[in-house]
Amino acid sequence: MKKIIFILSLVFILAFTSVTAFAQSTDEIIVAIDSVKVNFTEDSGFPFVDENYRTLVPFRQSLESYGATVEWDNDSRTAIAIKESNVYGNE
Repeated sequence: MKKIIFILSLVFILAFTSVTAFAQSTDEIIVAIDSVKVNFTEDSGFPFVDENYRTLVPFRQSLESYGATVEWDNDSRTAIAIKESNVYGNE
């Protein structure tokens, strides 16, 4: 009898102390850099979630909002972001 009371007590404690998290049910993905929302356009493209549940964002618009310069190397088909003395994408 003590085991049953103990198990029921645990179930009640777990049921009443559980936390439920809710996500917004919206199709819009908001990207913010330094607390400033990045504005995407038809030309730049919009963020989306692919079939593997990965969020993809437009590289150029995101990095230019961060203050980087973005260049395209057509020979290697590589996007290169440059901010101050840091170069990203040219492996």
